Amino acid sequence: MTVILELVSFGVLIAVKSELNCKAVRLVDCESLEQTAVEIMLPYHSIFVCSVYIRPVSHPDNYTKHAESVQQLLDMAAPCDTIIVMGDYNLPDLVWDFDEDVNGFLPINASTDQELAVVESLLSKGLKQINDLVNENGKLLDLVLVSDADSMVLFESPSAMLKVDPHHKPLVLRFDIQSAKHSSSSNSTRSEYNFARCNFDLVNARLDALDWSQLLDLPTVDAAVSAFYDNIYQVIDATVPLTRRPTTVFKQPWWTPQLRNLRNRLRKRYFRCQSPGNKYAVQIAEAEYESLCEVQFQEYVGNIQADLKENPSSFWSYVNARKRSAGIPADLTYGVQSSSTDAASAKLFADFFKSVFEPSQTLPSQQYID
Repeated sequence: MTVILELVSFGVLIAVKSELNCKAVRLVDCESLEQTAVEIMLPYHSIFVCSVYIRPVSHPDNYTKHAESVQQLLDMAAPCDTIIVMGDYNLPDLVWDFDEDVNGFLPINASTDQELAVVESLLSKGLKQINDLVNENGKLLDLVLVSDADSMVLFESPSAMLKVDPHHKPLVLRFDIQSAKHSSSSNSTRSEYNFARCNFDLVNARLDALDWSQLLDLPTVDAAVSAFYDNIYQVIDATVPLTRRPTTVFKQPWWTPQLRNLRNRLRKRYFRCQSPGNKYAVQIAEAEYESLCEVQFQEYVGNIQADLKENPSSFWSYVNARKRSAGIPADLTYGVQSSSTDAASAKLFADFFKSVFEPSQTLPSQQYID
């Protein structure tokens, strides 16, 4: 079946719909890079997504390190899995030309150490670059490298979730996946590990029975880490029962069925056929959506104010929902250091940014800095 996944990547943030089974992927020996990765676990295979930001005029080693982390994803993935690596590589002078034999874009003028690092370390891994949406300056800063270009279609999004950056066009990646048939009841539930009912004596026995010395015989640290996690997850699968939980549906109190369903039909039509007419229809629907959202929100707030004396609980529910995020985490960990106060957390943030900042003697052209 055809499934449209709007893979939305903001810098190094990857947002995945809550109904999809997803987990973060830890990439080792790349802490100095601004990147993140997730695994979306489908019934018959997984989709690995990596988002990266490499600042302008970065050292070539940053591109090489990024390629090494992509290799970790390739090592984790099964032959049937899908790999998607996307992000801002900040190589504005690199020109890409479509090659029919490769079914992807190849660089035709790679000359700097940074550009050669991308060609030699990333494209050599079998991934294909499929993005050709240049920005308003005619530059291509964002690359999309995939393992299966034949089943994917990339096109410009008809409407952005956030204000559009002129240096980066929002995009949609559509591809076919094989999915299991679910009953109507299973659509509202998902399976999770129930550690509260775990038999910890059995866990200890399984861990004691493992031959950890075999990890020392593996050729690389990455292989040892991968084998370590494989052993841990095998023990979890064998000893921790699963439980069915209802999926969480995000819903604001002022949303109505009309508001939620306003755009769906037109967006699906555009995803099937990217015609100018369909794109314009989606943009009109987006404007109506924003207008209706504002009207419904103001009506909701007005009702809360009018009922404040008779129903104060609705007022405080609204206030508590708006204050749900504390802004600064109560506990923060960076490397081997941890913090429990605002000042200590701020210092850890400063230490991290200091570790990834490399001053440059020459400032890059302002026209492609993000």
